[in-house]
Amino acid sequence: MGACYTCRVTEREVRVSVRVFREPGALLARMAHDVELVLERVTARAVDRRVEVAFEPASLRVTGALVDGRVAPALLDAGQRQEIERNVQAQVLKTDRFPRGSFAGEFDESQSPVSVRGTLELCGKRQPISFELIRQGQAHVGELTITPSRWGIAPYRALLGALKLQDKAVIRVEVKATP
Repeated sequence: MGACYTCRVTEREVRVSVRVFREPGALLARMAHDVELVLERVTARAVDRRVEVAFEPASLRVTGALVDGRVAPALLDAGQRQEIERNVQAQVLKTDRFPRGSFAGEFDESQSPVSVRGTLELCGKRQPISFELIRQGQAHVGELTITPSRWGIAPYRALLGALKLQDKAVIRVEVKATP
């Protein structure tokens, strides 16, 4: 039996960010921003080739607007960040009904990149996902694009559809590499 690693994960250990994008054809798309949010509360446990991750969707915090694929924190003031966070929690992820999310799966460290496969639970629904982690400096980094409607999450709309988000989110995972 392999070593067991159990820890309360900190941003330094694991960073999970989510990027959401506005629908370009929406009437008010030019007035809105694509944004990046970071998940602040995550707990992970890995034993041998199995991994279990639990997280609180209500801990998503806006890091900033996206400009040409880069985060620009200064484009959003504190009020705008709070409004986005409230909308994500109440209307998109319904965190009052679904306060927890999880991922359970397997990984294969013998390959490069590291292959990860498992089941992601969001809003009470489970769907299979897979992605790869590539070593970058002191971390393994990977990205996957999900379609939130697979989990019953409708694309966010405001102002009678004049502002709406695409049915996609890019999740970036950064895991501190172990020696």
